[in-house]
Amino acid sequence: LRELEQLRLAAGADVDRAHAERWPTADVGAGYTRRSDINEFLIPQPPGTPPVGFLNLPDNWGLSARANLPLYAGGRLSGQIDAAVESERAASLDLDARRRSVILETEDAYWRLLTARESERVLREGLSAFQAHLKDARNRERFGMAARSEVLAVEVEHERAELRRLRAENGAEVAEANLVRLLQLPPDAVIEPTEELESPPPGHEDLEVLVQRALEARSERESLLARVRAAEASVRVAQSTTRPHLGLTAGYLYANPNRNFVPPDDQWRSSWDVGFEVSWRVFDRGRTSAAVARAQAHVEALRQRLDDKERHISLQVTRANIEMPAAHVATRDAEGAVPAG
Repeated sequence: LRELEQLRLAAGADVDRAHAERWPTADVGAGYTRRSDINEFLIPQPPGTPPVGFLNLPDNWGLSARANLPLYAGGRLSGQIDAAVESERAASLDLDARRRSVILETEDAYWRLLTARESERVLREGLSAFQAHLKDARNRERFGMAARSEVLAVEVEHERAELRRLRAENGAEVAEANLVRLLQLPPDAVIEPTEELESPPPGHEDLEVLVQRALEARSERESLLARVRAAEASVRVAQSTTRPHLGLTAGYLYANPNRNFVPPDDQWRSSWDVGFEVSWRVFDRGRTSAAVARAQAHVEALRQRLDDKERHISLQVTRANIEMPAAHVATRDAEGAVPAG
């Protein structure tokens, strides 16, 4: 559960990252560069005016800032968001399914412990009856009213009953240890069930209704559906490479010398720029088509896994529906046999 919780948190972080792709990015920087000395080229000027030309400026300092905003990415951004959202939903459903599985496993372990304890009690009571029967057989043998073979047969049945009781006792201990593990109790904890075993009445609901209800209630199926939708969004992301991309850029530079000014001089100057960038990949030698084919194959694989999961759930419901009447009859017969033991 802790692992799945961390995976869900990671999927949530992917959603935040996908949404952040729609926002502009900004970078700031500062730097110093030492250039080699060059021969100065100066244009003569009237006396009292600064020289004009290419000066030897080996020391270069600069502060810069730049921002980029994607305006259109061919469906890549929306596809990434959809894929991340569905992946987060799948991770949440996986966590929910695991929680339900742990609850079901714990309930099953509890009822197995209760059943094992009840079986041990019934077999212990039946063993007392065998002991009385064995004592009676030995008494009748002593007075010549029973053959030795009859006593041996009763002894064999007595030993078999004792073996069944020991197996039931061991089964109860194993069931208790498993329940202690699931409940994360101390190893020496003792669990005493308080419920009583009861035989539920057999159901009479339509099989199709039961199957549909099971399909709607199973979190693992919903998780696979979410993964299919995430994979379909990934196909759109792969296809976006073949579409034009449009972005807005802006920058600011404060430097000495600022080489946006010609000729450069030994002064701090600022400059800025704003522009649009359009890019369109017209040839990649099959890279995009291969990526799209891979994404589509992944979608189909997930659909096949979803279909197999639905068939498996349907089989589970059908098997339980078929076995329910027989289990009810067996339980009823066992309940009727307990007083006789």
